[in-house]
Amino acid sequence: GSDVIILAPQHARWLPSQDPSDAISNDFNPLSSTGRINSLTYLKDAAVTVDVLKTVNQYGVIAITSHGGYFQGVGSEILTRELVTTAGDLNYDRDMKLGLVHRRNNPDDGQMYYAITQAFVDTYHWHGFQNSIVYLNSCKSAIDGTLANAFLRRQAGKVFGHTGNVTRTFGASAGQQLFSVLSNNTLPADQRTTAQAFAAVFPTQDLFSSIVPFGPQDPSIPFNSVFTVTKSGNGTGTVTSTSPVPGINCGSTCNL
Repeated sequence: GSDVIILAPQHARWLPSQDPSDAISNDFNPLSSTGRINSLTYLKDAAVTVDVLKTVNQYGVIAITSHGGYFQGVGSEILTRELVTTAGDLNYDRDMKLGLVHRRNNPDDGQMYYAITQAFVDTYHWHGFQNSIVYLNSCKSAIDGTLANAFLRRQAGKVFGHTGNVTRTFGASAGQQLFSVLSNNTLPADQRTTAQAFAAVFPTQDLFSSIVPFGPQDPSIPFNSVFTVTKSGNGTGTVTSTSPVPGINCGSTCNL
């Protein structure tokens, strides 16, 4: 099975048509409630901090929708919703000196928030991702591949990002289309790979940006096998399966 994290640091400020996070969460909620995935974590607004982003390698699916930008000599950055403070500057002093974290303006409110860089991914995720599928829904997240390739260097399986100033509605539409395929447990694994999901995205570009995939692998999200037996009455007995479900360890016969 897989662990899924959805990060929406601008959630309260952006319309549902501009942020795909609610739709992506709705795709995975039934899989979480039925045990097809291990866990679903959905964090919004100020809950999306620098420290949270230090933990994302624990997840097999990562979707983040936020502001982003590109800076020469730094590469692509993604904005958290952690407001710059004196205490934060002290806490992240080393990270900022090493170029892992920067202070950046949020155009929605004109205030400064902390942003993460490719160096942040390389440094804090050296122990590796889990062949993860990553959607970086922010401006210029894939303009030159620096940020996407940092995830790939740390064993992500596939990374999707945007080459320019992506409009919010385009980023939302692309994300919804991607995950509607990736999360579709009615399809066999070879029909819900990242290539199949990307093929379902239309259009793949707007006026200022294109969505592009990075990485040679073509993973699908691993789902847990679920074997449900409904029993009526108070008797005991066995149920025999002629086609045991993968991952069910009772063999072909289970005691009731």
